[in-house]
Order: sequence, then C-alpha cells, then structure tokens
Amino acid sequence: MSVKPGLTRNRRRERETPEYAGMVRRVIMAHGRRVGEADPEDLSELRDMRQVVEAAIAEGIRGQRARGASWADIGRGLGISRQAAYATWSWVDSLAS
Repeated sequence: MSVKPGLTRNRRRERETPEYAGMVRRVIMAHGRRVGEADPEDLSELRDMRQVVEAAIAEGIRGQRARGASWADIGRGLGISRQAAYATWSWVDSLAS
C-alpha cells in the first residue's frame, strides 16, 4: 500500500502504530489460546515472549530517547512517573544506536 503524498514517514508511523499494536495483541492472544489446547511444555514459549516484549519496550524507549524524548515524556507514555521511568529504564541510554 502506498502512502498518501504529503504524509511524512514519522506521521505515517504515528498513524499505523496503534493498528499494528492491536494486530500484535490479537496474535499473542491467539497463541495463548492455542497453547491452552496444547501440552504444558508449550507454556515456556509464552513465558519467553515476555522477554521479547521487554526487549521491544527497551528498543522503543531507546529510539524515543535518541529522538530527544525526556524521561518525563517516557514516563507519561508508560503511565508512570519520570522518576520510575528513569529508575527502570535508564540503562537503555547506554545501548548503541
């Protein structure tokens, strides 16, 4: 699908991010239902996804910080205080871009 003329790359991302997140949520929930009908050993796959989600959050925060977002901005986006955001995620500033 092509992007409408005049939309910047960042604007396009802003518009598609909620829809993309919704699709990912639906896939994860479908996987959970599938695991519910499988062997107990398959639960480890869901547990491992938690680590992937944490890594994705770190990558998102790293990108936001690289674009100049403050810890107050990050905290607001996560629904926590600036101090809590910094205490939990400040290590992402040390990641290479």
